[in-house]
Formats: sequence, C-alpha cells, structure tokens
Amino acid sequence: MEKLDKDWLTKDNTDFEYKKYILLDYLQRVNNQFKENKIYPYLSDCIEEFRSLKDLLEQKDKITPKELTSIDFKNMELIYTTIEDDIFVEIQKLINYALRRIKGTIEEGRKICDNIEKDITFNSVGIITDNKDEGYLILTTKSSIIYKYKMDSLILEGNKYKMLKTEPITTQNISEFSSHEDIKQEYINHIDDIPMMTYGAHSKKEIPFENTFLPIVKRILIREINKD
Repeated sequence: MEKLDKDWLTKDNTDFEYKKYILLDYLQRVNNQFKENKIYPYLSDCIEEFRSLKDLLEQKDKITPKELTSIDFKNMELIYTTIEDDIFVEIQKLINYALRRIKGTIEEGRKICDNIEKDITFNSVGIITDNKDEGYLILTTKSSIIYKYKMDSLILEGNKYKMLKTEPITTQNISEFSSHEDIKQEYINHIDDIPMMTYGAHSKKEIPFENTFLPIVKRILIREINKD
C-alpha cells in the first residue's frame, strides 16, 4: 500500500474538499489494513505524517508569506506584516483537519496493537547471558520463525540512538507442538560457539509475522533490554 505523497498537502491545488478526499481515502486504506491485524508500517507512517503536519503548523510563521512594511533604524530591524492570503488560510485549515483525522487513526492502531500484545507471551529461553544486545528470537503461532537480533547504535546529528535489527535465520516448517526450548535445542544451539541470549514469544492468535507479530515483539524486546 502506498504512503501519502510527501507534498500531498500542496500538490496540484489546495482545494479543501479534494485534499479531504485524498486524506480520507488513504486513512480508509490504513484502517482496512488494521482490520486484518496488519499494523506496521501503516501505524508508524501515520505517526510520521502527524508529526510532520504538527511541526508545519507550529512553524506557521516560516511558511506564511510576509511583506516588508517599514524599517526600524533605531533597532536596525526590518518590520514585516504577515499576509494571510486565501491559500495559506486554506492550508492551515487542511492541516488542522488532517491532524484530527490522523490522530483518530493512530489511536485506533495503538489500541489494536495493545490488544494484540496482551495475547503474546514473552520469556527468556534457556541460559540467561550477560549480553542481551544480541541473540535470537523465536516467534510461534501455528507456525514458527526464528530471527537473529542485534541492538546497534546509530548517531544522527550528534545524538546517539539504539536500533534493533532482525533477520530470519530459518523458514523451515517447525511443528506447532514444539516448545521454545525444543526449537532452541534443534535449530539454535549449534550455530554459535558460546551461548547466546534467546527469547521466545507466542501469540494465541494467528497474526501476520512481518506486519504485526515481529514489530510488537521487537517493542517488547527493547523494553526488556532497557530494563537493565
């Protein structure tokens, strides 16, 4: 499903009804994904769009055209008057409308996400190692996938962030009756020379792995790692 164009707000024209149609069509498609329990990347896309629009609204002075009306020679300042033309009034109206509608969609997505998380059990499997920043994730429903995970550091504009990376290491058909301990013994223990931290997550409901199960478990895992 395609994201909203970055310039959807000003592209082509700023007619309120036309932009309203574009926004509502997009949010309807997002909600259709939510109904199928497909949460990501649609929830994070909506959050990103909400933040961008809020920043734009808070920086209104930077996007609103101004006209030089006089010069304050005493304080050496240029005096401007804001021009509230029809286009910018319409854009502000659109932003406020979009913020309300996107906020509602975000709240719905988070609600679904929280309800799904309640049905997920999450535990360490086997030996608990000192290094929790790297290891394995066993995700099981009626099917199972094993992921290798690693917590990496990322520096952006001088600020340090942590980012959890995952990659599947097996897509073999694992019996739904296998315990996490059995899966670890058969598929993980032989991979590394030293014991690696392993976590297991099980969902009572059948949910999409990539769109929902894995992102939610990653969120749980980040909380677990940051506890120490």
